[in-house]
Amino acid sequence: MQPETLVELHLEGDLVVARVKDGAERPDNYEYSQTIMDFCHNNECSRVLLDERQGTWGRNFFEDYKMLDLLVSRGVDNKVHRVACVASPVRFRAVRDFEIMARNRGVNFRAFDNPDEARAWLKEKTLKPPE
Repeated sequence: MQPETLVELHLEGDLVVARVKDGAERPDNYEYSQTIMDFCHNNECSRVLLDERQGTWGRNFFEDYKMLDLLVSRGVDNKVHRVACVASPVRFRAVRDFEIMARNRGVNFRAFDNPDEARAWLKEKTLKPPE
């Protein structure tokens, strides 16, 4: 599945919302991330809500590291950018593991199981380290 058919992108004020479509299989993380980052860059946004509750893919460490390399190379850091990912209960642990890897690389990424909590964190004015 191509990234543009895998994810729906739209703006809510200065927030980019990327919603994975129902039943989507594992994307190529590079293309998936690149599509979202290009949208953010074109719309001058630094906060992203990834709604991956409908995704069905499992864990792939190689793909995760590839995606982190891309994020770091594009300047996504913990000073300006925030990325919140809302995952299904089945995928939450894998996304939480990715959060730990991302924070270790300086990327301000958090995993959530509740979209309202994710939005609240993205809207905070001060950057607090994750709990």
